[in-house]
Amino acid sequence: VQLAAARGLRVVATARAADEPLVRELGAAHVVPAGPGRLGGAVRGLVPGGVAGALDAAVLGAAALDAVRTGGAFAALVAGGAPYPLRGIRVAPVWVRADPAGLTLLAHLAGTGVLTPRVADVLPLADAAKAHHRLAEGGLRGRLVLVP
Repeated sequence: VQLAAARGLRVVATARAADEPLVRELGAAHVVPAGPGRLGGAVRGLVPGGVAGALDAAVLGAAALDAVRTGGAFAALVAGGAPYPLRGIRVAPVWVRADPAGLTLLAHLAGTGVLTPRVADVLPLADAAKAHHRLAEGGLRGRLVLVP
């Protein structure tokens, strides 16, 4: 949300009610309640025809694709999370890869306050297995940071 807002994009996000204030603070112009229902219809009520593009970080798949206008773009952040392309929408998976320049830019944005990382906990590297178990349990609000 912050990266898109920092680039001047109007962001429409989906979030639980408890997370809506945070998502708005991060730069979302509109927040659609998360949960069962017609995400696409709710988004098209805010943006006639649908959004130009969607970045599916919540693995919503077809529900998020439904919010994209005909001929738009859709990026899936989880392997296997990309829905079948419909209505001329370009669908692409985003693969994690080594990108020193991108990491340097993200570090700069975090260091200057443009990007606010959300950290749930900081753990010693020796607790890496514990961190994996916590991730598998779900429900974390933020990331786990492992330090040597």
